[in-house]
Amino acid sequence: ERIPNAEEAVKRLGSKFGAEPKFDGFRCLGGITPIYTKDKGLVSVKDVKVGDFVLTHKGQFKKVVANNARTIDKGERLFHIYSYFGQRIKISGDHRVLIRRNGKTSWMPVEQIRKRDEFVFPVPELIKSRPLPKKLALQSISGYKKVFTFNKNFFRFMGFWIGDGYTNNYHNTERIGLAFNAATERPLAEFYKDLIRNEFHISQISNHTHQGAIDIYWRDGPFRHWLSKNFRREWRGKMLPSWFIGISKDQFQQFLRGWIESDGTPRHSGGFRITTKERDLAMFTQILALSFKIMIGVKRFQVKRKTYYELNIPGTEHFVRTDNSNFYISIQKIEEIKRPDSRQRLYNLQVEDNESYCTPMIALHNCQIHKNEDNVEIFSRNLENMTHSFPDIIEAA
Repeated sequence: ERIPNAEEAVKRLGSKFGAEPKFDGFRCLGGITPIYTKDKGLVSVKDVKVGDFVLTHKGQFKKVVANNARTIDKGERLFHIYSYFGQRIKISGDHRVLIRRNGKTSWMPVEQIRKRDEFVFPVPELIKSRPLPKKLALQSISGYKKVFTFNKNFFRFMGFWIGDGYTNNYHNTERIGLAFNAATERPLAEFYKDLIRNEFHISQISNHTHQGAIDIYWRDGPFRHWLSKNFRREWRGKMLPSWFIGISKDQFQQFLRGWIESDGTPRHSGGFRITTKERDLAMFTQILALSFKIMIGVKRFQVKRKTYYELNIPGTEHFVRTDNSNFYISIQKIEEIKRPDSRQRLYNLQVEDNESYCTPMIALHNCQIHKNEDNVEIFSRNLENMTHSFPDIIEAA
């Protein structure tokens, strides 16, 4: 019997095996479709591996227990969806998406989505480490000690340093520095000099102006070593340490404020965008923001074969809004791909505690089940013996 679609197949098979079919997870996604993973942030679905943890619609990270790739079926429809969250999404026909329309939330086939609908995206539930201490005590081998307070000025400094700061130890200078635009940021440079004096107890700060930039820098061995160990890979750019997940929302907002002051560019629709070459830095910042109910989208792009990541911070709730558990993200555009490539790969994920993965069952309409009393065998249409692959079917038969 030919079964018209995947959902009907699962319903019929589920009734035979006493299982309640669920359609609330991932099914058929195009290879470029971004999936949110616990340790990698947004990745293309083709790069999701068994054992990765992906963000589900309930805001929890669940383990991927199976991943199946297939080529697109003849006549199967494909769609591109663009939202204010970042990358475009490629989804096959009949795939259900969690949508809010006219104040009601429901799972809706992609063919029925309209431009005025909103994506429903969960606020991630992050397991926070223990709260950060109020102070940071550093000491050099020679006995030099320094204590910093983890206050809003400290995290604002860290945000600016992530964007336009540096450390080096050329000729044992133990140097820490920040860079500013000489034409527009002189008052900002003075502000940070005062912050450094007051918060870090630095009395001697040097200035150097060259090629349109103002460098302010000072010597501080213990702090330079701590910054280099926690916030950068030597010669490979900046990062955020794992313990950063324990900061408060106020501390994160100050960190973001400093980063915007150093690297932020105003958007024409309000808000800011920040560009970085460091993928994990962008992803870690985004997942922290989302957990604090602060929307930041991430867009990947290339310039001269180099990959960059753009963090988009909206300045209005016109396109993105939130409540206690979800973000509601406006859809910019939805379009059907008229002539999809027959070699297009689609990916089906089975997620822990989620029964939406159904490819093995769907494939049964291409199989033969042979039963002779208690002897049961299953063959593909190419007469390949597949009996060992389906113990549940054997038992049911």
